[in-house]
Amino acid sequence: MNDTRHATFPHRALALLILAAAAHALPAAAQAGGSADGAAVASRYESGIQSSGASLPASCHIGSGAREKGHWLESRSVAVQGIPQRAISFSFDQPLAAGAWRASLNRKALEALDKVEVQDAHGGWTLAWSGKLPGAPDAACPGAWFEAGLQGKPRVRGLRFSFRDGAGSVDVTHAGLLGG
Repeated sequence: MNDTRHATFPHRALALLILAAAAHALPAAAQAGGSADGAAVASRYESGIQSSGASLPASCHIGSGAREKGHWLESRSVAVQGIPQRAISFSFDQPLAAGAWRASLNRKALEALDKVEVQDAHGGWTLAWSGKLPGAPDAACPGAWFEAGLQGKPRVRGLRFSFRDGAGSVDVTHAGLLGG
């Protein structure tokens, strides 16, 4: 799989226009009996959308994961469940002893986030976060980095972000684990 985490567009406005068109076209195709599916939605995460979260300033960070020591490893694989998105899962090539997780979420994703789960080395899912966000990004932020520590450095091979019904088009990018 190609590493497109750092894809760039000549004009950010063009990228946002393309993403907006894709977000509206996929649900319409699904309602009309078209071939829109999770793979089509996932492909947009593996393209230009990845560049939007990388440039968020410090005022757009919430949570505590950045306080942990180690290095961040980003996922290169994503899967989307449901149209519109009900869950977005990220996987890693190998399980990693992780001290924290993080991801960049747009405003709609932050507002509709229900829970975050981690997948263990055997494929089981465990709740990593649910409830109220640990703060809010500045009003000028288009989204936020959300970071949270993990208890006991579990061996993690995936992250899953689940959303409440009616969330609309949510974007989660740059999902990563903090290894040490």
